[in-house]
Amino acid sequence: MSVQPVSVVIVSRHRPDELRKCLRSLQFQTHQNFEVIVVADPTSLAAVEAVGLQDQVKTQLFDEANISAARNVGIGLAAGEVVAFIDDDAIAEPTWLSRLTALFQTHDIAAAAGFVRSRNGLSYRWRGDHILPWGELRRFIADGLSIYGPEEEHPVLTIGANCTFRRDALVEIGGFDPNFRMGLDDADVNVSLTAKGYCTAIIPDAQVQHVPAASAYRTNRQVPLSLRENGASFGWWFKKRDRPTAEFERIRSALRDGFLTLRLNRGDIEPRDMARLLAGLDQGFADGQTRQPIVREIPPVVASFRRFSPILNGPHTVLRGHFSARESLFTEARALAKQGRVVTVFLFSRTTLYHKRWFHPDGFWVQSGGVFGKSYRSDPLFRRFNYDARVKREVADLAQTRELDRV
Repeated sequence: MSVQPVSVVIVSRHRPDELRKCLRSLQFQTHQNFEVIVVADPTSLAAVEAVGLQDQVKTQLFDEANISAARNVGIGLAAGEVVAFIDDDAIAEPTWLSRLTALFQTHDIAAAAGFVRSRNGLSYRWRGDHILPWGELRRFIADGLSIYGPEEEHPVLTIGANCTFRRDALVEIGGFDPNFRMGLDDADVNVSLTAKGYCTAIIPDAQVQHVPAASAYRTNRQVPLSLRENGASFGWWFKKRDRPTAEFERIRSALRDGFLTLRLNRGDIEPRDMARLLAGLDQGFADGQTRQPIVREIPPVVASFRRFSPILNGPHTVLRGHFSARESLFTEARALAKQGRVVTVFLFSRTTLYHKRWFHPDGFWVQSGGVFGKSYRSDPLFRRFNYDARVKREVADLAQTRELDRV
């Protein structure tokens, strides 16, 4: 079976450092037949040149705060049969694209999404959501590789940070709705595809790590600065789907009593901030209700497929040592990464420090923490390990997405 051509679209706006890391992670993909399309503002486009990938990447200038319109630009440039999306502040595991797209060759699906790891690289940020009629998401955990059809009670979300679609299906529905400038853009596509009778898959092992970066709407710790555009997306959702506006109170109450109250209790916001944010949400909802339908049509592809050349070469490698050996281990990892090796550096101390995983800008992964420390929420605060046993446990876990074959 030939490897299906895939177009990977990255929308980036004013985040060149995050984009560079995202592009670097794509150089280690096991999938060997894909192109990369970057739709971005001038500073982010400059990052493509900074990493020397300007001859391998399709680029398009776009400096408008509208994720849906930007994604449609990317679809228009996509020459692959399948179009994948990854956020500019996400890092792809080496097996991400192979696993995310393989099902399209064997099953009749139009969309798929993979699990998303959180900031610490260990816990999960997303493992499945149902989309309720009023736009609220109801979380669930996909039980292994799962396919959901239109007979489901509620459509299944494919989260925008880690998703893929048949290009023909996206073209059929006109791509993403530009009235969803931020938020609900992915949910709207999923509802539209489900209404057409298409199936959606969730593929747990197709993973990315999402480290949310700062934007005009939030800090890098996901503390909201404004909810007006979120409210506008809900306003348009309610108008587009003819939902009674009284249902918006469900959204407002859930946000106020859940997310915002949590941030208030943590000290991230003050009571006056909550009042301001909720007022912005209400104003945005009213704005969204005034929006009018936008005629959408994805133009035929005129650009040829521009194959991205992964540098993956040789077996995946684990380097290990104490924090004191950090610099020498990083030097070795950097050299191996330049050769195209997928490298994970374990930096363990004889402490109970919590573990975290992250991607180094020079092209290798790092996991740091205490030999006796906690990796997952289900772990005890202290667990007796010798060094070799701890490394063995973490290698076994990483094999899920990095196919490590030696230590």
